[in-house]
Amino acid sequence: MNANHDDTSTVTHTWYYHVILVCMTDCAGIGRKVAVVNLDPANDTLPYTCSVDISELITLSDVMDLLHLGPNGGLVYCMEYLERNIDWLQGRLLSSDLNDHYLLFDCPGQVELYTHNNCVRRVFSRLSRDGYRLAVVHLADAHYCTEPSKFVSVLLTSLTAMLQVINTTGDADSGWYKFL
Repeated sequence: MNANHDDTSTVTHTWYYHVILVCMTDCAGIGRKVAVVNLDPANDTLPYTCSVDISELITLSDVMDLLHLGPNGGLVYCMEYLERNIDWLQGRLLSSDLNDHYLLFDCPGQVELYTHNNCVRRVFSRLSRDGYRLAVVHLADAHYCTEPSKFVSVLLTSLTAMLQVINTTGDADSGWYKFL
């Protein structure tokens, strides 16, 4: 997840894809297969090859044009559409012969999808029930680390995203986060 995935954050955008490319290269170097699943309908030019790409199902630009939504509303619509069509994602994951791969899910960076809307959480939940073990890496622009208030804000956002996945997968002790 990327905390600021808009066109104004070139540094974050570049770093985000650099991490994916390095992870793919390093894992291949030690004999681990890695595949990328693009779940970001706003990604129209990808610097890597995807094994599964949401743009085959829906794109943000199409939603904005057809439904006259802005980028934020369009992303919410796209992710809710993915949730309603989760069978499409499951079918692609199974038909792509990715059983022995580590999967990197490239998710949209709109923070509301993880803090105010449950569609992504429900997609993660379904994947977890299908046997996928999930973890979150939340990238934040360095700008948010320059002042204490911004740093605390981005930490809380990261924690919220992490808890969405942990609550989904049941991988954590069922009560540790209640003390936060």
